[in-house]
Amino acid sequence: MRLPPQLSALGWSEWQPIAHRWREQDLRAGDMLCDAGGRPGACWLLASAVTARMAVDELGGARETGVNGPGSLACAFAVSPVRRAPWRVMVRRSGVAYRLDVSDQEGLSAAPAFAAAARATADEELLQLARQFAARSFQCARSFVAQRLAELFAAMETSLIEVTHQDLAEWYHLRRATVTVALQDLEGLRAIRSTRGRIELRDAEALARAAAG
Repeated sequence: MRLPPQLSALGWSEWQPIAHRWREQDLRAGDMLCDAGGRPGACWLLASAVTARMAVDELGGARETGVNGPGSLACAFAVSPVRRAPWRVMVRRSGVAYRLDVSDQEGLSAAPAFAAAARATADEELLQLARQFAARSFQCARSFVAQRLAELFAAMETSLIEVTHQDLAEWYHLRRATVTVALQDLEGLRAIRSTRGRIELRDAEALARAAAG
């Protein structure tokens, strides 16, 4: 089982009480693992699946604000005492994940370091979301799209993703024309190559510079 960086330092004494509770499961793109405001009963250690965090606005719309790739923990907030989902978690790419049922908090009491590490992951994701909303008001579309693409390439561990301009527009609550212009700008910087239904990473450093604004 590939451990996320935050959990890889935990010793066997931490994993032994919960190791038998992980259940392998195939996830399909489009599946919702939890909804915003709900009480998820599990967290997920992603093997090959990729999930997206979808922030819900005051009108009930949802836009993607981050992704979790292989080796990371999805729905980490399920381990927290409050256990209220701050966002929707949907499967972006089909694959395998390991489900840990956390409805029995007593079972996790034997692994306090694991629980603390999972809570730290959730706290960091919340902080990232807050920073995004704070920066969105003055961030140009090109840098915003560049950041999201960089996340997707990293999470999916590939240099070629199959996605349309309309997909990106819907995920990030942008106009399709805005996405198209941003992608054209990034192509001009030789950071990506965009063709029908596909975006290829050409220069990761150039994309990172564009993301930094």
